[in-house]
Amino acid sequence: MGGLTVKDWLKSPGWRAAVDMVGTLLSACLTGALLCAIAAIVLGHGPLEIIDAIWEGSWGESDAAAATIAKTTPLLLTGLAVALAYRVNLLNIGCEGQLMLGALAAATIAVRGASLPFCVLLPATIVCGALTGALWAWPAILLKHWRGTHEVITTLLLNYMAAYIAEYLVLGPLGDGTAMGRSHEIPVAVMLEPTIRIGTVGISVAPFAA
Repeated sequence: MGGLTVKDWLKSPGWRAAVDMVGTLLSACLTGALLCAIAAIVLGHGPLEIIDAIWEGSWGESDAAAATIAKTTPLLLTGLAVALAYRVNLLNIGCEGQLMLGALAAATIAVRGASLPFCVLLPATIVCGALTGALWAWPAILLKHWRGTHEVITTLLLNYMAAYIAEYLVLGPLGDGTAMGRSHEIPVAVMLEPTIRIGTVGISVAPFAA
């Protein structure tokens, strides 16, 4: 009738899953650091110089830290897209293209629908961006189902197609008219208000919600 002992807890599936997760994270970090050190040596620099430069560029200053946190959101979401596909034994290598077209669709809706109430525009922007990204994965799913084509090949090739399509759109009908290859500037009125401010950069709730 006694409670759970330390020995029992260490044998529990939850403890093993936690250990595996921490081990995976540490392995990824150590592998990244090792590759950075090797690259630095090949380029004729000290192994710690490139790691220090990466740290300074991402967390060394308040503005850099804020930018890193803000850019974490799409990385988390694309990582989630890979993880969900992997749970059903699919390898989604096309997240780059899905994100690219989804972001362009969301930006276009935000610009063209700036006159709509914010409570309508925000979910419309999110839904349109998500649907565009999902639709861009659809050809790979169809080819997998009809022809047995491996999704690694199709999703990878779709990344290149997405890049060319996005380039055409931002240089043409959806662009701001400059040669910079960018969409129209999103009005401040339809942006999420900063939840916190680090240095001169405001961070919305998006990274924390993700």
